[in-house]
Amino acid sequence: MVKRQVRHVAASGITTVLVIAVVIFFIVLQFLALQRESRIAEELSNGLNDLQYLTTEFLVTSTPRALKQWRVRHERLGAFIAGVKVSDSNVRILLPELRTRHQSLGSVFERLTRIDSTIADPVRAEAGRRVAVARLLNQVLALSALRDRISGIYQEREASFLVWASAVLGGVLLVGVGVMVVLYIRVLQSIAANVELLAAAIVRLGEGDFTKAVPVVEEGDIGVVFAALEQARIRLADAIRQIELKRADLDHFVYVASHDFKAPLRGIDNLASWIEEDAGPVLNDAARGHLDMLRRRIRRLETLLEDLLGYSRAGRTEVASETVDVAQLLRGVVDDLHFPASVKVYIDDDMPVVYSPKAPLAHVFFNLIGNAVKHHDREEKRIEISGSLQDDGYAFTVCDDGPGIPGRFRERVFEVFQTLRPRDEVEGSGMGLSIAKRLVQSYNGLIEVIGDEGRGTCIRFTWHPKGEADVQSSGK
Repeated sequence: MVKRQVRHVAASGITTVLVIAVVIFFIVLQFLALQRESRIAEELSNGLNDLQYLTTEFLVTSTPRALKQWRVRHERLGAFIAGVKVSDSNVRILLPELRTRHQSLGSVFERLTRIDSTIADPVRAEAGRRVAVARLLNQVLALSALRDRISGIYQEREASFLVWASAVLGGVLLVGVGVMVVLYIRVLQSIAANVELLAAAIVRLGEGDFTKAVPVVEEGDIGVVFAALEQARIRLADAIRQIELKRADLDHFVYVASHDFKAPLRGIDNLASWIEEDAGPVLNDAARGHLDMLRRRIRRLETLLEDLLGYSRAGRTEVASETVDVAQLLRGVVDDLHFPASVKVYIDDDMPVVYSPKAPLAHVFFNLIGNAVKHHDREEKRIEISGSLQDDGYAFTVCDDGPGIPGRFRERVFEVFQTLRPRDEVEGSGMGLSIAKRLVQSYNGLIEVIGDEGRGTCIRFTWHPKGEADVQSSGK
């Protein structure tokens, strides 16, 4: 459709140029014809000027040369007047009078030249000469008046012709440009409509909606883009379905494995307890220590299974958004962790109130605070938590005064099963930060260790809740 409209614009442009060329050619032909006709006034003016000059010369000199030249010029002017063809009706009306005046001029001049030979009396001859000269001058003046009238007619025609030609040429140009502009606007509107549909389809796909088909609005160049986008949607939808099936299988496997592994682990734990009870005082301290280590390893494996199950589900469950007072949320998290009195947690007074799913955000804080306390190397522990409103979300920071994280390990600590201390020194699966990272990324955020190397660790993460209705407040 767009390509067809573009062809229409090009065709209208070419047509306009051709019409303008034809109009200009027609105007030029009319102008040349008008110029040819208007030469009668010019030729008449030149002939009358010559006759006036030759008349004056003959009257002064009476030489045969002047007489001959006058007759030649009069005859030439007569031939021109007799043979001229004009299309203007006003000029055609004047032509008979012009011919009559021309003939009368010749007759008067001939009588003037024969006065001396026909009248012997000098007095009468002089009087006849004066009468002939007066009649000659009257004829010349009459011819001059006719010439002026003819010149005025053609001047008016030329002026009218210029106005008419300009109007026709301007009208054709305006119509052609108008048609091109209308077609051009239609092309732009069509392109804008297609771009809007294409943008809406891309945004919809970017938001994860692969259920609605991309409309194929037309054939041609832009239709290929729509068709390609629809094929991409189909492939993505199919890939997502396959991923969801595999994820469901993986969830089922993780759940079953976790459940099935826990049963023998509980049996082993019970067996260790029975051995300890049955053996009683027979067990020495080393054996009791081994049994305690066995039970700790069983608890660690159970924790690992729980964390694996939590990691597999992190960020994949849709949770409704609600208004969350982050300071109040943090106080609840700290209470749930049951820290001893030696652990001091300081929450910033200006924590934001957010519109967000509550449980995932609480889980992130739970893992970060628990990780900071778990890996602390002193009896007295200090945790500081702050938050701020950003342009498109929120930023939170959890800082401790623990041993710190060397720069080479700052990316590694967010990987699965990674700890910086031996398992026997710190009870944990090494998945707390991994789960926090996965939850943060599921809400379009970033998590990182910030600050200089040395004592103390600060972990900063950004939070961009999905479907956020409004930023409630930048502080309390």
